[in-house]
Amino acid sequence: MKILVFLFVILLFDGVNEVAAADKTFKITTEQFAPFIGQQLKNDGWLMDIARAALEPQGYQVVLHYRPWARAMLESKEGQHDGLYLAYYTKEREQWYVYSDPVGTVKTVFYKMKEKDIFYENLQDLKNFNIGLTRGVAISPDFDKADFLRKHSTSSDIQGLKQLLLGRIDLYVGSKLICMHLINNEINTEDRNKFEFIEPALAVHKMHMAISKKAPDYMQKLADFNRGLKQIKSDGTYEKIKQNHVLN
Repeated sequence: MKILVFLFVILLFDGVNEVAAADKTFKITTEQFAPFIGQQLKNDGWLMDIARAALEPQGYQVVLHYRPWARAMLESKEGQHDGLYLAYYTKEREQWYVYSDPVGTVKTVFYKMKEKDIFYENLQDLKNFNIGLTRGVAISPDFDKADFLRKHSTSSDIQGLKQLLLGRIDLYVGSKLICMHLINNEINTEDRNKFEFIEPALAVHKMHMAISKKAPDYMQKLADFNRGLKQIKSDGTYEKIKQNHVLN
């Protein structure tokens, strides 16, 4: 009888441990945003290495799911994923997410074809141009509320850049580095030098892990991510990861 009780206790604790392990899964969703994150990059990119370094020492199993951005937002809002990664802060998104400390920054600019003379000092200067942007992406507070602009949604940055090349839009707005990476890797060699970005930059955004309010224990996940991020920044791991990915 004592042996049966002992076995029951062992099985009970094993079950508890399995539930605890399941609860420590951290599911992340994002679109591919090379050179920050992407399937073709080493370890899915430096910002995925940052996420793993912040979470894995705390016992989390980090799971990544790539989705088009609009779908990634929808699924994370519904709690199918814990974190929407590389998200910009917006007031509207606070109804669905809590935001981590910043994991990096990104500059948002307008891209155009070199043959077109387009200059601007403020958004009113661009009201007569057709502007492409990825569906569901926050650009900047001023741009997002500028109803006088001719905005055309695309499914991705590369689709927008190709539309720009074909003359279907006059400008494409997106991350300077992401668009530059796509131009250098996804556009035909003979067309790459036809693109340029224009100044001033529209915005400089902080990138966050946006944790869904429908995720289990979302506030604990937020605290754990921030704790891990602070640790790797203080002990030098953050900079080592960037150097390992040949970033400055």
